[in-house]
Amino acid sequence: MSQPEPSPDPADQVDPDTLSFEQATAELESIITRIESGEIGLEDSLVAWRRGGTLLKRCRAVLDHAEKELSAAELDDDGARADA
Repeated sequence: MSQPEPSPDPADQVDPDTLSFEQATAELESIITRIESGEIGLEDSLVAWRRGGTLLKRCRAVLDHAEKELSAAELDDDGARADA
């Protein structure tokens, strides 16, 4: 039986705040796949899980920002809703 591949060193990982939504979700999906497949051991799974939580926060922040921009775009020049 082969040894599980270790997770990347956290010091080598890109700051989630610099990732696009697509990059963060791709990395999050990769983490989920690696944990679910048993590709990494328990300790590395915990490190990956923490990283996943950070990436999830980044994704939520990007979505919240987009939602606020869309809400603002729906307002007309008088501050009233454009669809009212």
